[in-house]
Amino acid sequence: MQVKTFPPMKVMFFTTKTTLEELEQYVYQVAEKLYADICRLQLIPAGPQFWTYIGMDGNPATTFTLEIAVPVSKKPRLQPVFQFKEVPAFTCATAVHYGSWDELGKTYAAIMPSLLQQQQLTGFTREIYLNIDFDNPANNITEIQIGIN
Repeated sequence: MQVKTFPPMKVMFFTTKTTLEELEQYVYQVAEKLYADICRLQLIPAGPQFWTYIGMDGNPATTFTLEIAVPVSKKPRLQPVFQFKEVPAFTCATAVHYGSWDELGKTYAAIMPSLLQQQQLTGFTREIYLNIDFDNPANNITEIQIGIN
């Protein structure tokens, strides 16, 4: 686990209220439409897609805010289908998860005890999807970023 501060980013994003039990419905469909809108707007993706979980507590039934975002090179000139914003700088504890998303909970479980003892959590958690392989999920690489003060 490392502590990092990421600079502000311009992003195109989708947001909704959901639960962990309902997440699967957003995995493919939203990303596909988000990237299509970015292409239509003639923007350049400036990094991997990431999901921000606001108010998620690990309980599968708890409702929280989900944002699915893709960094872009500039503000769109045309009217986007999705929303645009600049995400502020983000200080977080990070850990990299290698493998299936079904096992992400194990990586969270490994880092959360020390964070709860040492840091003040912000309630914002991001997952940066560095490599996505639907055919062989063992090849997935996900950076977990847990917001800290």
